[in-house]
This record gives sequence, structure tokens and C-alpha cells, in this order.
Amino acid sequence: MVRLAHYQQNEHIVRETIRRDYNRCANCFWSVANETTQSASRNAFLQELLRTGREMDTTRLYCAAFNTVTFDAKTGLFTLDDEMVGQLDVIGINRYMGWYSRWSRKPDEIAWRVAEGKPLFISEFGGEALYGQHGAADVASSWSEEYQAQLYRDNLTMFSLIPNLCGISPWLLFDFRSPTRLHPQYQEGWNRKGLISSEGQRKQAWQVMHEFYTH
Repeated sequence: MVRLAHYQQNEHIVRETIRRDYNRCANCFWSVANETTQSASRNAFLQELLRTGREMDTTRLYCAAFNTVTFDAKTGLFTLDDEMVGQLDVIGINRYMGWYSRWSRKPDEIAWRVAEGKPLFISEFGGEALYGQHGAADVASSWSEEYQAQLYRDNLTMFSLIPNLCGISPWLLFDFRSPTRLHPQYQEGWNRKGLISSEGQRKQAWQVMHEFYTH
């Protein structure tokens, strides 16, 4: 009964969201999940949400974001084993290489064999820096603008080698308040992954992405 009630609640959310935003031309996709772990019950649940969505809107693509790609250090290969890949139109990947995950190889030595034959979208990537903090570009703990900028350059190099890449989305544009971010020197209740500070100052990584999107 609890599982049924949970599904009915989420089905209601899907229906209300599509009714509300159906005519918004900026909406390219409908997403049914973010960073979920594969299981039989999860798969059945998401399949029902997809069915509900596709009954209401056949004009848009359906996607989900995964953070369960695995990396083989011996082969330098990223893969994703998830049954839902076959059910979706676009596959999103959240991966913070250089921040939560170390580079075990050079960025241009890493290959992706994820959701082959389907468009792959990097839905989250990035790292934190405090505006005005300067330091080594190769030391994550520096929290420096230089490190964040180099992290972005390295990720862009890696992404350029993904054969089915259709787009990327940096996480994120602006620093924002987050009470669980407790580093006393660099966070103080803020998520510092923004390309722009909470005061509107552009970090060095902003320029990296500006040049990328321009050229």
C-alpha cells in the first residue's frame, strides 16, 4: 500500500508538471529520475512514470540522470549497466571528475562506452572554488579559481572524445546557499560550484565555458 501510494503521488506530480509546462517552448525533455540505484522495484516504478508521461506528451524526449557509471582503470573505459537505458530517449550522466572523483588517467586517455546508439548528455559536472581564492591549478584542496578552471578544461577534453555526446550542463551557474556545506573557510553554508559567485563576480572557469560555447 505504501509503494502504491508513493507511485500515485509521483504520477500526480508528473501529470501536473506536464499540464503546467506543456506549452513552454524551452522544455526539451521530461526527466523521470535523478541518481537512482537500479532495482526491480525502481525499474517498474520508472517504467510506469514513463508510460504516464508518454500518454500525455509524445512530442518531447524522456530522460533520466545517472551517477552509476563505472570506470575501469586498466582500460580507461567508462561504462553504464542499467536496464532503464533501453527505455529512455536521452541518457544523462552526473560525474564530477577532478572533484569527487580523482583523475586516474589523463583526460585524453579516457574513453566512454555509455548508452551507445543513444544521445548522451552530461547533466552535471564541475567543482568548487571560492571567488578571489588563488592557488595551485593541480591541487583540489586549494579551492582556487585556477584549480576550478583547469578542472573544466580537463573535463571538456574528456567530453570531446565521447562519440555519442549531445550536450553538457555545468553544475552550476551561481554559488547558492546550502546549509550542509560546512567547510569553515571556503563554504560557510554555500555551495561554491558556481561559475559566478553569490555576488555576481565571474570566476576563471566562467571564461573557460564562455570560450567553449562561443567557439
